[in-house]
Amino acid sequence: MHDLLSEKIELRKKQGSQYFSVAEISKPDEKEAKLGTFYLLLDYEAQEKNATKIFEIVLHIFEEEYYGRKEEIYLRNSETISSLFEEALAKLNKAFETLVNEGYLEDPKKVNACVAIIKENEIHLASIGNIKTFLIRDDRMLELTQYEEAKKGQDIRSFSNVISGTVKTGDILLLTTKEILNYFSNEKIKR
Repeated sequence: MHDLLSEKIELRKKQGSQYFSVAEISKPDEKEAKLGTFYLLLDYEAQEKNATKIFEIVLHIFEEEYYGRKEEIYLRNSETISSLFEEALAKLNKAFETLVNEGYLEDPKKVNACVAIIKENEIHLASIGNIKTFLIRDDRMLELTQYEEAKKGQDIRSFSNVISGTVKTGDILLLTTKEILNYFSNEKIKR
């Protein structure tokens, strides 16, 4: 199992800033817990109301498309956490397109986000933009995600690369913005 250090962390540079950064960890009920715990890190330079709307939509999609299908999933055990996660990401990508069309995402290239599901020792994560995801195991630190520019002619980045694997007791998973490296070296992070 995993230990949670925080349920929600919200950061802003200063009052009225256009910079919004938030981390969320779900608190699944007993049935939802069978599908794992959802983690989100969103970093977006935008008006707060737009950034908040994006954050709420991401949470809603995972509540409805991932956890919301729990009854149906118990009836069909062939459904895997991985396929549920990928289906939720597909809905999230469509929602991002809609947000661009409705004007909530003024500049989709400024969205940096990571979503992850951890169920027991199984982990699935995907990111867009410049989010750093590290796995620290046995005093070694491995960066799991790489910054990916939007493809030429593509205005909207999408959650397309899913990383899946296993974690073990004692592992540390760190989801962070690139800014952490301005304050801490890799060696300090490992400690």
